[in-house]
Amino acid sequence: MTVFTRTWDGTYLTVPTNTEAANLGAQRIRFLKVDVGERLVVDHSWAGDADDGEHKKVTFAAPLGADPTNVANKGFIYLKDVSSVVELHWIDESGNVLQLTTGGALKIANNLIDADALANDAVDTNAILDDAVTLGKQADGTQGGTLYYGASGVLAELAVGTDGYFLKTQGAAANPAWASSREEFAQFTEEQADNTVSGDSLVAGSWTKRTLNTTRTNTVTSATLTASVVNLPAGTYYIEANAPAQSINVHQIRLRNTSDGATALVGETNYASATNTVMNQATLSGRVTIASSKNFELQHWIQSGSGGAPNDSTGEEVEVYSNIRIWRLNA
Repeated sequence: MTVFTRTWDGTYLTVPTNTEAANLGAQRIRFLKVDVGERLVVDHSWAGDADDGEHKKVTFAAPLGADPTNVANKGFIYLKDVSSVVELHWIDESGNVLQLTTGGALKIANNLIDADALANDAVDTNAILDDAVTLGKQADGTQGGTLYYGASGVLAELAVGTDGYFLKTQGAAANPAWASSREEFAQFTEEQADNTVSGDSLVAGSWTKRTLNTTRTNTVTSATLTASVVNLPAGTYYIEANAPAQSINVHQIRLRNTSDGATALVGETNYASATNTVMNQATLSGRVTIASSKNFELQHWIQSGSGGAPNDSTGEEVEVYSNIRIWRLNA
C-alpha cells in the first residue's frame, strides 16, 4: 500500500476554510501539487519529461466482491477473487464476463482464439509446456491414417492402407508407403510319369534350356509359366533352383533373362564323373530385381557327353527333375 504525505479524505477537502489567512494560500497550492503528484506517480511517469502522464503500470484496488453492472457501450477490467486468489476479469456491455487470468497465467477460454486469429509460427515451442498438448487437441483425421513429414516439412496424412500391409520407409528423400507383408511364392518343376526319364537332352559346351512343365504353386501376382519360360512382373525376388545331370563331368546352371539377353544368376560349379555314371544336382540361389516384366529360362551347361539327363527312379512316384522356387520380396 502506498503511503502519502497527507490523507485525501473529507477533512482534507474542507481545507482551506473561508476564514483562513490569505498568506497561507501559496503553501496550500504547493501542498495540493504534492498531493496530486504523489497519487499520479503511483502508476504514471512523472519526471518532468516527454513521458509525463504516460502509464508505467495499472494498479487495481482490492478485488470486487461481485461483477460490476454492465453499461451500454462500455466495458470494464477489474479484479475479483476466484477460489481465494485474485484474478483479472473483463465484462462487456452485454454483461458477458471473461476471466482473463488463472493461477498466474493467461486463461484462454474454449474457442476464444481460432486459426484465423493466429499467424503462422505465432506460437513457438518455448511457449508450450512439455506434454501440454493432448491427443484430443489434435486435428481429426481418418481412422487408420498415419501422420508423416512431407518434402516441405509439413505434416501430411498417409491414407489407410490395405488390410495386412505394413508401413514401409522408402529412404530419406521419399514419403513412407504401405507394402504387402504377405509371402508370394511360386514353384515350377519338370515332372514326368513314374519310370519316365527327363525330356531334356543336354549338349556338351552349350547352354540348354531345362524343361519346366508343372506349376506346383504360384501366388506371385501376374507370374506365369509357358513353354518352360517363367515370366515375372517388376519386383525383387529371391530365387533357388536345381537341375540334375549324370555322367557329364563339370556342369553348371544359370537363370537367364531372355528378355534382355543377360544372365540374372549363376550357380555353383559341380562335377558328375562321365566314366562312373555319377548323377548329382547343379544348384543356384540369389536375389533378382527387375523394373518391368521379364522372361527367364533355367539353362544347363555340361562339359562332355550328350544327353546328360538323369535316369528315372523306381520309387513308384512321379519323377521330379528341374526345380525352381521363387519368393517375391515385399510385394
